[in-house]
Amino acid sequence: MTHSTAFEGVLTLAVRSAIICELVDRPETLLSELSTLMLGDLGEIIGEIRICELLEARAMSASRSVYDRRIVEAVQAAATLSVSPAYIRERVGGPRWKRQDAILRLIESGEIVRTGTTSGTRYWSGNKSE
Repeated sequence: MTHSTAFEGVLTLAVRSAIICELVDRPETLLSELSTLMLGDLGEIIGEIRICELLEARAMSASRSVYDRRIVEAVQAAATLSVSPAYIRERVGGPRWKRQDAILRLIESGEIVRTGTTSGTRYWSGNKSE
């Protein structure tokens, strides 16, 4: 396998993942719209996506939002105005990478606010969910 072929394989997987994410994020998409897309450049990739892949991706997305909500609720339920990362870990659990990803999503959406760095990191409830 040449570097060019390996790169094309990675690129195809990335396009496939992006298409699956878009379809999961747009459940109102009609099959007729997909059939139109299949006539274009992405047709071969779209044609190889299974319904079960869409359902699995949707389930992962739902579990992600449930986890995110648990973090927001932990921050909002705190007796103090701000909480430490350890406070969130103790109440929500889960692997560190998952908590960090969720916290970054929540900061980006404005549901929580971060101040400080390293041992001085604190999280506050954002205006969006109050």
